[in-house]
Amino acid sequence: MEFKQGNDNQAASSARVVVCGASSELGQDICQRLSNNGYNLLLLGRNLALLEQIRGTLPGEHQVAQVDLNEPDSLTEHIIANATAHGPFQGAVQCAGVHQMTPLRSTCYADFERMFRINTGGALALLRAFTRKKVRAAGVPTSVVLLSSVSQSQAEPAVSGYAASKAAMAALCRSAALELAKDHVLVNCIAAGMIKTPLNNGYAEVAAEAISAIENKHPLGFGQPGDISDAVLYLLQQNRWSTGSTLYVDGGFSCRA
Repeated sequence: MEFKQGNDNQAASSARVVVCGASSELGQDICQRLSNNGYNLLLLGRNLALLEQIRGTLPGEHQVAQVDLNEPDSLTEHIIANATAHGPFQGAVQCAGVHQMTPLRSTCYADFERMFRINTGGALALLRAFTRKKVRAAGVPTSVVLLSSVSQSQAEPAVSGYAASKAAMAALCRSAALELAKDHVLVNCIAAGMIKTPLNNGYAEVAAEAISAIENKHPLGFGQPGDISDAVLYLLQQNRWSTGSTLYVDGGFSCRA
C-alpha cells in the first residue's frame, strides 16, 4: 500500500487525533499546538467540565469524553466508539499519568500498582484501540505518541514505582511497534526531563536545595510544556520512518554518565 506523505497544515486539516490526558497542563498545551496546526481532536480526561472549557479555547471542531484510567479498558472502548460514530483517527497522544515521590521505605504495593495501572495500563489501552482497523485512517500512516519520562533509563531516588512504570511503557512501545508495523502504525515514546507542570508537584515538598540540585542535572534547566508539544507535533506530522523509539526531550539530563 502506498501512503500519503503530507505534513503541512492542509494535510492535517482533515486528520483526527486522540489526546488522552487533555485536561493536564501539558495536555492543554499539546491540544493548543495541534489545533493550531489544523488537527481535529478528541479530548479525553477525568474532568468533563474542564475538557469542555478547554475545547472552547481551541480553534476548529473538537470532541470531548470523560475517561478515568483507574479503569484503563474504558479508554479502549471510548476510542472505538468515537471512531465508529465520527470517523477514524490518524494519531494519538497518551499524556495522562500520575507521579509520586516516595522512598522505598514508605511505599507499598498499592502505590506501585496504581502507577502501573494508570501510566502503563493507560498506554496499553490506547494501543489496543488502534489494533482495530476502523479506528485508523485509511491510506495514511498512524502515529501513536506515548509520554514517558527520562526516569525510564536514568535512576533517581524515591521514584521507583514511577520509574518502573515508565520503563515498562518504553518496553511496551517497542513490542507494540513491531506488532503494529504491518498496519503502518508508528509507536514512539517521548522521554521528558523535568517539566514545570502540576504533575511534578511532588517535588515541591522537597527542600529548595534539593530542587536546585535536580535542576542542575538538566544542563539546559527545567523544560516548559511547549518543549514537549514541539516533539509531539514532529512525531505526528513529520515522522514517517521511526517506530519503537524513544525521543529524549530532557534538557540534556540523559547526557550524564
